Amino acid sequence: MRAMIEKWAVQALEFVQRCAGRAVERALGGERAAQLRHQIGAHVEWAQVAAKRVVEDRRFERSVIGAILLNAVLLGLTATPSVMRAFGGMIHLIDALILAFFTVEILLRLIAYGRGFFRSGWSWFDLIAVSASYIPNAGGVAILRTLRLFRVLRLLSVVPAMRRVIGSFFTALPSMAGVVGALGVIFYVSAVITTTVFGQASPADFTVAPKPEDLRLMEELYGTLGRSFFTLFQLMTLENWVDGIVGPTMRVFPSSFFFFGPYIVLTSFAILNLFIGVIVEAMATDRDEAEEKRDEAQNQTLDELLTEVRALGAEAGRSSGQRAETAELLSELRALRAEVADAKAAAEALRRESGNGWGPKG
Repeated sequence: MRAMIEKWAVQALEFVQRCAGRAVERALGGERAAQLRHQIGAHVEWAQVAAKRVVEDRRFERSVIGAILLNAVLLGLTATPSVMRAFGGMIHLIDALILAFFTVEILLRLIAYGRGFFRSGWSWFDLIAVSASYIPNAGGVAILRTLRLFRVLRLLSVVPAMRRVIGSFFTALPSMAGVVGALGVIFYVSAVITTTVFGQASPADFTVAPKPEDLRLMEELYGTLGRSFFTLFQLMTLENWVDGIVGPTMRVFPSSFFFFGPYIVLTSFAILNLFIGVIVEAMATDRDEAEEKRDEAQNQTLDELLTEVRALGAEAGRSSGQRAETAELLSELRALRAEVADAKAAAEALRRESGNGWGPKG
């Protein structure tokens, strides 16, 4: 779905560009239109370079993060009636200024990256989060104004560390499907067992003679399959599991401990650790891929330097001094490449020894 939306956005931009070009040609003629397109192209290229320099500047990025944090504080203050009665006008003014700043930021990124802006899911998220703030606070759509809270969630797309965590989480989703499936099977089988054994038991099936309140409690906890699912989910979270679930059940079914013990170990500890392991593995994989890309970029830079040095050596002619200088540069670059390779190998060995790469292997 996202790929389809990105394709439509790019096609719409191309259509607008073609229509604008044809309109200019009709109005000014072929030669004059070509000159004008060249001038416009030069100005657009200059604007793209300038906008990219601004949006990629560290100070601008920090300003965006600061604006998001300030906006989060203001949204909290709007939920305090006493503060709004005293400073409501000023808070709304600052909120409008922050929204204007976010709008300018989105426009600068559109200018800087052009069509590439729509190829990033984070860019779509930022665009929707800012656009939602312009929904009017009136009538039946007033509830949609709560979408402005998404502006605070923009921290996830602006802060690189948070962006890596969210990216790793989505990377781990396919692997987590197997864990969820296993958990679902355990839930279903356990729900059928508890409903049949505890919820639908007759007085003769009880190990200890039940009291009327015990019968009502068993009905509330395990009377239907849905109630058993809810009870087992609460048991998995260990919320009031002793006094509210296991204790009352063991009063009338003392042997139920042999069911609850393995169930708690499986769902509350084993499955939870599997979730954590899958996410950690995904984060380790993303980190390794980032390191590989960085190493490739470094090697590419070194290769380009070697190519330039060889070209300089070819242009140096027959001068023995120049040849000696070129050879010295080549030897230094080779030594630098060897040092980079050694450092990479040492870092890999240290990571294996420290166990940073732990996780279930797919």
